[in-house]
Amino acid sequence: MKRQLSKNEKRRIASKNIKELIDFSLNKEYPLQYRKRALALAKRLSLKFNVRAKELDYYFICKKCGEPLIPGGNVSIRLNKKRLIFKCLNCGNINRFPYSKRNSGKKKSKE
Repeated sequence: MKRQLSKNEKRRIASKNIKELIDFSLNKEYPLQYRKRALALAKRLSLKFNVRAKELDYYFICKKCGEPLIPGGNVSIRLNKKRLIFKCLNCGNINRFPYSKRNSGKKKSKE
């Protein structure tokens, strides 16, 4: 008789599969319809097992059309004062993400 997997084991396996699907969808070698399907499956897995993909993975999915955003291909990336601006070249949707300059090299001296 097979042993039932615990909730944490299921989540760990799901997060590994989500990462593989996202990596597949960012690969330009495969047709676009397969890459879109991989993103849809990754989203379903994350919702079913309540697993959040890493923040970097969310940057590379258009929130309007669901296309995988590939830098240099179908996305324009700009840096603003405190934001990353991703513009999808397929649908024209603009996604803005905050960022901070960490360890900019200037340390404050104690006076």
